[in-house]
Amino acid sequence: MMSAVKCSLNQILYPKKANMENNNNFNERDPKYWRGGVFYFNADDRRIFVLKKNPAFGVTFNFARPQTYLFIAAVLIYLAAMFYLAGGYSRG
Repeated sequence: MMSAVKCSLNQILYPKKANMENNNNFNERDPKYWRGGVFYFNADDRRIFVLKKNPAFGVTFNFARPQTYLFIAAVLIYLAAMFYLAGGYSRG
């Protein structure tokens, strides 16, 4: 369990290093993996977070992975819960 968490954290914090450790030879800059030049789709790439075409702009999601949608949903649910609990929702 802890090794899975450590592996996931390594993928988030050091995506290039994690890519090398997994022996994935995917070039995230290859245009065939980008939809509309904005969304990264590569079902063979196990990473959830990948470097953007220009690494200076950070990371993006691999939208071909179901875990991406679970992560986005979890963040949205968390934000909605915090908004609700903070009193952002009032009835008049």
